[in-house]
Amino acid sequence: ELSLEAHQAYASKDYQSAVDLYTDAIESGRKPAMILQEARSAIISDTTTDDNEQSYGYPEGVRWLVTSFKNSCRSRLSLNDVDGARRDAFAATVFSQNCDGDAHECLAEVCASSGDTLGEWQAVKSAISQYERMEKE
Repeated sequence: ELSLEAHQAYASKDYQSAVDLYTDAIESGRKPAMILQEARSAIISDTTTDDNEQSYGYPEGVRWLVTSFKNSCRSRLSLNDVDGARRDAFAATVFSQNCDGDAHECLAEVCASSGDTLGEWQAVKSAISQYERMEKE
């Protein structure tokens, strides 16, 4: 519920409310989401592939978490909170197991905001690599 409210605040460009709501949603939902994903993974046999995981490259159960981190990152950038945005972008790449091109784009946006040209280039390169992987699958 908090993440849905956060998405609405983000969509309406109420970035401070979005950051606050995303922070609460992530803090309250991250651990249960990871536990649920572990349980799902235990149920799925090694021979069965989750179509969503195959498409995204990471488990569906954490997709809301990755989206929340990405939107929080962009909200923080709009509020000129570069350090907070960097933490969120990094978390999005970690929870997506480095398989979400948009998470790498968030990181590129953070690097651009802080004048880190090399970091921006590396993040864009990683994003392109993920998009190419998704096209092949």
